[in-house]
Amino acid sequence: MGQYHIPVNITKKEFLDPHMFGDGLKLMEFGLSGCGTLSGLTILLSNANGRGGGDLHSENPIIGHWAGDQIVIAGDYGDEGEEFTQNPSENLYDEANKNYKDVSAEVLFALLEDKYVCKTYKNEMQYLLSSTKALIEDIILLHNTKENKLPLLMGSSGDEIWEFKSNSGNRVYKTIKHANGNVTCNCPGWTKNKKRRCWHTTAVLNGTAETQSVSHSIKGIQTDDGQRLLEKMLKGEIPCVTK
Repeated sequence: MGQYHIPVNITKKEFLDPHMFGDGLKLMEFGLSGCGTLSGLTILLSNANGRGGGDLHSENPIIGHWAGDQIVIAGDYGDEGEEFTQNPSENLYDEANKNYKDVSAEVLFALLEDKYVCKTYKNEMQYLLSSTKALIEDIILLHNTKENKLPLLMGSSGDEIWEFKSNSGNRVYKTIKHANGNVTCNCPGWTKNKKRRCWHTTAVLNGTAETQSVSHSIKGIQTDDGQRLLEKMLKGEIPCVTK
């Protein structure tokens, strides 16, 4: 069957999942990939990206995040209780998968900010796993944002949706900002009001919905990782791209 491997950062307790980049888990499956796991590892280790031609066109803070750290390509046939593990009954591959943070989505997000890399992945979409394809589609959707905020994306797949709890707390209402700029809500205050206005739509229009709603999403986001990246963008933890 062969041995599976993943790049592991022992210092920060993080790892990369080759499947997320469209690669196999065997050493030479991702070791020989032209634009995948090793590209992700490269930008993680880079300490001077963006200073010359041929660099990745991105200012994402994930670039250089692993520079200077202790990195191991861990295999699932590794010895239990090996030097880098805390649990004597597990090897590093198993320990990382169970307890370390997978930063693959953040790294892929940065890679796809570069138009060349994005074009390369688009050309390879037919060969990717459905889960990887869905994540890449989510990231491309998120990259259609501007000026560090989330404007409407084109078409119904880009509608923004907020969920608000009712005053009684027994119900959850959905407020939608549509691609044409209209804001609708399914609460009684909006549906029964001839002026089509409620405090939920007012919060969305005033830009205060983030602090008052229980969730915020974009219709069309297909993966949990895509939703997590959206939340990080809303919090300002990763930059939105201006194109």
